[in-house]
Amino acid sequence: DLERHRMLTQQRQDLTTELGFILPPEMEMIGLENEVNEVVGMMDNLNSDIKHSGLEYASQYATLFNHRMRFMLGMNLREFQHLSELRTQPAGHFSYRSMVMEMSRSVNTKYPWASPVLSYVDYSDPGNRISRAGEQSKIAGKNIAKNVDVSADLD
Repeated sequence: DLERHRMLTQQRQDLTTELGFILPPEMEMIGLENEVNEVVGMMDNLNSDIKHSGLEYASQYATLFNHRMRFMLGMNLREFQHLSELRTQPAGHFSYRSMVMEMSRSVNTKYPWASPVLSYVDYSDPGNRISRAGEQSKIAGKNIAKNVDVSADLD
């Protein structure tokens, strides 16, 4: 979602599996942690094989959505205000909410004069329990509609 903002400069490194993988907590909750880790390991091997065969650029296709990536966003204060107010709302995905909260704290620390401009940044629910519960409710609702057993505790 952060890449959707247009009034900023975006630069990112090539995709790789070398920066690690973020295992979604839901995979542990439903007991698929081992299966996911197995797939991640296979993807790491495939990525490495492609890279070592001399096709470093093509190896980017052998990554998964939750592999970490390094990127840089350059923006003015107006765009940062927009991004931080939008991306810290409880409805925002928990994967980036805490990161944007930390970005806002850093801006306020380095540039105290900018604090009034960032007064609507939402620092509530820093552990993202509200947004996670919302995500889980959506998943549970879809599962119920498909008659999938929802007896697993997602709390």
